[in-house]
Amino acid sequence: MIGNYFQQPNTFKQNSKAIHLLYANPEDANTIFNPKLYLHDNLSPIRQNITDDEWKLVASDITTEEENNIYAAAPLFTSSVNPIPATQVPNVVLANAGATLPVRDRVDARIVKQIRKGKGTIINSQEDVGGY
Repeated sequence: MIGNYFQQPNTFKQNSKAIHLLYANPEDANTIFNPKLYLHDNLSPIRQNITDDEWKLVASDITTEEENNIYAAAPLFTSSVNPIPATQVPNVVLANAGATLPVRDRVDARIVKQIRKGKGTIINSQEDVGGY
């Protein structure tokens, strides 16, 4: 996971972990053996500084030994993809999300405005926000 920015809605429990690891028993036939996880340049409300430990984002019930086995010190593959820094993700996503051409529609404009102000919530129905 490289260059992610996790933003929690107001309706979430604050400072909850962004990544949840479920580590299956190796005896289970459905288990993927030797899973690996590479973390780099990911930010969230609980990891606001890029110098903090990346694993602060991870919630799991695994042992330190299992965590050490999952940890990957380098990216798991090489690619021509050049991720943008996590600090730039919110602005890039909000600038390009939704119906933006020729202009952003009223619904997407409302959503982006709420997100920028930190006022967004998870809704159960379009009626919670006055319709589509």
